[in-house]
Amino acid sequence: TGGVLGVNSGVTLANTISFGTGGGRLGGNGTWAGPIAVGTNVFLAPGDSPGTMTFTGALTWAPGGSYDFELLSATGGVPGTSHDTIVVSGGGTLNITATSGTPFNLNLISLSSFLTAGNVSDFSDLGTYSWKIAATANAITGFASSNFAINNGGFSNSTGVGVFSVSLGGPGGNTELFLNFTPIPEPSTWILLAAGAGLLAVRGLRRRVVRRRARVVHAPRRLQDRRPTKDAMGTSGSTIQSFRFQRGDVLRLLGNSADACL
Repeated sequence: TGGVLGVNSGVTLANTISFGTGGGRLGGNGTWAGPIAVGTNVFLAPGDSPGTMTFTGALTWAPGGSYDFELLSATGGVPGTSHDTIVVSGGGTLNITATSGTPFNLNLISLSSFLTAGNVSDFSDLGTYSWKIAATANAITGFASSNFAINNGGFSNSTGVGVFSVSLGGPGGNTELFLNFTPIPEPSTWILLAAGAGLLAVRGLRRRVVRRRARVVHAPRRLQDRRPTKDAMGTSGSTIQSFRFQRGDVLRLLGNSADACL
């Protein structure tokens, strides 16, 4: 009760593990073959900062349980080396019974170097990251992001206004769990983005207005307002003048009072 049990790499512990009300902590890089329920006051702490815990039996993340997740490199991308991870292999299963009312805890711990707590050297609060915290051979059941509580009290890097979240993915879309960090722009950045969008909208409106003004509308014009090019004699003996016409002009023969539309 309340004790610490570690299994070294290459060692498999087949014993059934049970916890009293005081809970306990499981760690190391070894393999756990029996069924294990990680509930209230029970902690999983993979490796020796960081490392990999392997389970081949039924692993349950129950309400109030905890996973101490250590991060040594934000960009290393090697589970078990740059950050902690859990592997459920063989016929093992991972079932999440925690709820949004009583979630499973992810306790984030930043490392400046091996076994040393401190700022992660390559983490930036402006970056986007995703770390694989668990991988299984079979489908993970009971997942919902709201069933996790992410505690970053042990994460000393500045996170700005960024947020951590948990997602489900991997082969089949349900065999891996990821801890993600997403930066959120500062309010001043949102203002600049909004101002830029407004400027583009105004420019687009001005272009449309200019195009409308540039359109040429040919209204019909009376023939007598046009400049004559030469004189000619009509069959009635009256003198008429010839003009250049455009579509829509009105031709009026004054001698006959006849109108024609071209």
